[in-house]
Amino acid sequence: METMVRNAPMLAARRCGSVFLGVCDSDVGALVHSRLLEPGDKPKFVYWLTLNSHVPFVAKDRGALGCRTGNSPIANATVCELTESWGDVFDAIAVIAADTRLPPTDILVVGDHHTPLWERAAKDRFTLGLVDWYMLRKAS
Repeated sequence: METMVRNAPMLAARRCGSVFLGVCDSDVGALVHSRLLEPGDKPKFVYWLTLNSHVPFVAKDRGALGCRTGNSPIANATVCELTESWGDVFDAIAVIAADTRLPPTDILVVGDHHTPLWERAAKDRFTLGLVDWYMLRKAS
């Protein structure tokens, strides 16, 4: 975090998280984006570990899915709120992937473990032992 703040203070100013406070995931996305656009002939490897979209998380006050309104598209409020947090990460990745200045790039989004939820009703929405992932490949 200290390096991000030193190198890009405007992009790394906000803090998010619960147990651990750090640079907000969506802001880290902007930092990753700028790193991928830096000039150079060598391939780059950028590792982005999420913080505030990881359990334990702080639910948004007024998320787009309306998780506590009864009109949510996801029945379990915890899963819904976590999905809203993931949405910020997915939005940041979409901005990176859509950038026409980006050289040919593989973007692998993968967890390092199954989703750890404490409520049985929330946990039952995921398959124990399976880790979700997706790959985006931007060709030349």
